[in-house]
Amino acid sequence: IARQMNAQLETKFYKLEKVIRDADARIADLDRLVRQADGRPVCDVTVGDAVNESSGETPPYPVPGGDRRYAQVYEFADAGLSPGEIAEQTGHTAGEVELILALRRHAAPSAGG
Repeated sequence: IARQMNAQLETKFYKLEKVIRDADARIADLDRLVRQADGRPVCDVTVGDAVNESSGETPPYPVPGGDRRYAQVYEFADAGLSPGEIAEQTGHTAGEVELILALRRHAAPSAGG
């Protein structure tokens, strides 16, 4: 019973973390849009990393080839941004963003099994 409860708790905790990450990404997007609308300078520098490499945590999304360089692209895509918007935010070209997301979709079925 304890193992089952622990597994359920971990699943709920994982889902809660994802919701919080999504909310943080949307808050950052809204803040950026408000600054742009007000004519204030926009600074898209994020302190910290989406993946804590020192603790060995793995991202909750598939990373083709274990490459974590595109974690920000995945987070923006999960937040609902278009490839063009993601390209503006990350400095990648729109084509590169589309390729990264296509590789992610291709890797997703194999990541689960």
